[in-house]
Amino acid sequence: MDFCNQLTTIQGLENCPYLKEIYVDQCPNLQPPYTFLEAWKEEIAQLKAQLAEYRQQKVNRVIEDVNNFFTGRNPKGRETELLEKIKVLENQISQLQAPQIAQQTN
Repeated sequence: MDFCNQLTTIQGLENCPYLKEIYVDQCPNLQPPYTFLEAWKEEIAQLKAQLAEYRQQKVNRVIEDVNNFFTGRNPKGRETELLEKIKVLENQISQLQAPQIAQQTN
């Protein structure tokens, strides 16, 4: 076991998904074997930060849309669109009911 004192790294452990145990008590100079886990943790932290930033941008867009709606900066507000749709549908209903009303009065 003399060679173990000189061992400093083990490469490729990330490619060993079924490795359950590794004994390194006799290797005092060995760096932690699972350094790739730290890299994965850093990547996860970066992805979480990106997700938080994306969500914040999305919230800011919604807030801006709501503010635009209530301040009238939107040339054709959502309320106006809905009122127009209601008017169109009411006219269609009236046109469909007109023949029935005419038959009932005769």
